[in-house]
Amino acid sequence: MYSSVIILMTPKSAGRFEEAGTEWKRAVELQPTDLYRHLLYAVCLHHTRGGRAAKEHIAELTKDLEDDTWIVPVLRFYAGEIEEEEVWAAVQDSVPEKLTEKQCEAFYYLGVAHLLGMDAIERVEPDTTKATDYFEKCLATKKVGFVEYGLAAAALERLSTAAN
Repeated sequence: MYSSVIILMTPKSAGRFEEAGTEWKRAVELQPTDLYRHLLYAVCLHHTRGGRAAKEHIAELTKDLEDDTWIVPVLRFYAGEIEEEEVWAAVQDSVPEKLTEKQCEAFYYLGVAHLLGMDAIERVEPDTTKATDYFEKCLATKKVGFVEYGLAAAALERLSTAAN
């Protein structure tokens, strides 16, 4: 699993989502209750097999899922069940001590959604400007110990390289 995080974080490894997806799938199988593993697996699925595969994976997961952890609204957004505004409402409805952590995660996952052209209702055009803004805001949280922080930095570097 950790090598798949490194694959996703490495700026020049954008083409290795298949490899990372295989590892995340195995990680999900080993610990199916870890919702973050499902989310990162869905990101890899979206890159390799398209939005439908990612959405179906998350929709199957959220069928019987209780809203007892904060990341559930992000999953429901990826499944097309709720709008982005509802994710931000869940972030704001946080214990103050956890607000920055949830912002870090939300900025990354919603940045990915904009980068890939995901929307709660339908596929939309990718919005690299919005994605870049969210990735930069993720870094501004300074939550360097979070996987999402490193992934946002890698995404920004890939976007910068692609623009040049």
